[in-house]
Formats: sequence, structure tokens, C-alpha cells
Amino acid sequence: MCNRFETIENRTSMMSKLPVLLVGYLRLSEIQKSIERLVMFGVQDIYLTIDRAKTQVDLDKQRVFLEVLQEKYKSTEVNLRFWHRSENLGVAASVITAIDWFFSQNSSGIILEDDILFDEKFIQFCERAWDIYGADESTWMVSGSNFKPPGNNLSVDFINYPMIWGWCSSAKKWKRMREAYFTKPKFRLIDWVTPNLAYFLNGRIKANLRIIDTWDIQIAYEMLRARAYSVLPPVNLICNKGFDDKAIHTTEAKFPLDLPINDLDLSKTIYPLSPYTGVDNLNHYYEREIFRIGYRHLWSLLKLRIWILLFSKHKRDSLEAKLAGIELPND
Repeated sequence: MCNRFETIENRTSMMSKLPVLLVGYLRLSEIQKSIERLVMFGVQDIYLTIDRAKTQVDLDKQRVFLEVLQEKYKSTEVNLRFWHRSENLGVAASVITAIDWFFSQNSSGIILEDDILFDEKFIQFCERAWDIYGADESTWMVSGSNFKPPGNNLSVDFINYPMIWGWCSSAKKWKRMREAYFTKPKFRLIDWVTPNLAYFLNGRIKANLRIIDTWDIQIAYEMLRARAYSVLPPVNLICNKGFDDKAIHTTEAKFPLDLPINDLDLSKTIYPLSPYTGVDNLNHYYEREIFRIGYRHLWSLLKLRIWILLFSKHKRDSLEAKLAGIELPND
């Protein structure tokens, strides 16, 4: 699918004021296409991180790719910075430290991964929506994804979950999100009797113990607890192609992967102010159709707690410990 993305014509756009971070691994041709589109859409400050390949063949490809990329843009107006990791960090540590580096250099910006397809409307929507909602303490990000069935709605949507397939945020908000990797949540009975809270608390504990290698489920729990918001476009502006042979977690195009990119008339888009409406309804739709949350997840959380109690002496490096050992580039 993603048909609209494939037919974008080459054109020169107005300069984009937001820098962009592109997080990659082995999808080198996709990374190149993303950079070319960002430049075409007027983005001049691009940050690229690539996790170190596990094989020598792939590592050589990464090195040649970065050399060619650096040569291509060194005499242009594009400010391209890259960080090629000295070791393979895995998904969570690689993405988290990439965002750390990006926001150590910028007050706000857009984050993309190498399996995300986008067009110019996504960049423009991020800039417009962040201008409007970025100062709101309860708004943690603007996203390009919206998985609900398309309709005639012209208004942006709000949800209490992180939508991280192409998103925009700030250093200040990222600092708040990042607490999810270091703070131990206090016991709350509501987490044990509410399926969606149990689902994400279970995921947060597993991820921070590195039982699973992910970085966003921890933020989901924090956003749900804090009633923090992601701002979504009226229609989907992102296509995720992360089900190819280079995928880490996904190998087939299950919903909502491979959704088409829709057209958005930014001049007609409505940006309502707080208090935001329809949040609970959209939360419930995602919990039912995307996350597939049910009462069985209460039992999953209990089983995890029992496992931790029984095997508390089992040595496992935490995500916090892993992150503490990674030094960011100086520039």
C-alpha cells in the first residue's frame, strides 16, 4: 500500500524550521530515500544514528554508506550529523540514546525510524500542531499516525498513548518521558484491576528488565498515568513498512502496518483547545483494535510479579544500567 507516498513528485519546499532525527539500522536504501525526501521538503538539520551491524558484511555496508552520504552533503546547505554506534545496542538502548543525543542538541524536533514512510504534509502538520500545543504541559507529542477509520472529521484527535511512528516533541517533554526508564512506579491498586493499566505496567516492567527489547511501552504507561496527550492528525499521514527481512520484531503486514498515507488539507484542519474531547473513545478504540487488551492481562501482570519474587536473585542487567554505560557524542 502506501500508494500516495510512492507517487510524490520531486519539488522544492519552503524551509522547515524543525530538525529531524532519523534512527536506523540495516535499511540503508530506505534511510537514503528518507534523507532525500527530508531535504526535498526543506529540512536542513538532519541527525542520523545507525546501530552497529552484527556481521562484518553488514558493518562494511554501513561504513561505505555513511562515507558516501557524508561526501554527498558536505558542500550543501544541509547540516547532516551522524552517530554510528561502536557496538550493537539493540532496539531500546539504540533508540533512547539516539533521542537523548538529538534533544541534547535541539529544543524540539521530529523523530523518525528507518521503516517509516512520510510525505510533506506530515512535516507541515508537525510544525503547525507543535506551535499550537507544544507549550501545553499535558501534551507530550504530536504524531503523524491515526489508525481510526478515515471519515469526514477535520479536527485533530487526542489520545493518552504515545504514537511513535513519526512524531514531534521537545527536550523538556522527552525528559519527562525518559523518567519511565529510571523511576520505579509506586504500587497502585488501580493498576492491578484495570486491564489497560495492567497491560502497560506489565510491559514496562518486562522492558526495563530487558525481558523484551522495546522502548515505547514504558512511555505508554507513564502517559496513561499522567493523562498526557498525543496529538494526532485527522487522517493517517504515516506508513510503516517495518515487516521486511530487516525487521527485528515484525515480519508480516498486520494492521495497522502498511496503512495508506492520506491527503490532508491543512488549511481546513481544526485545532481545538483544552479541554480535549473524545479522548476516552479513541483510547478505547486503540485498546480494542490495536493493543487487543482484555481482562487476561490482569493475570499476566500477576504472573510476572510472581516470577520476579521467585527469581529475584536472577541476575539480569536492567535497561537503566545499559543506558548508564552509553556515552553521547560531544557535538
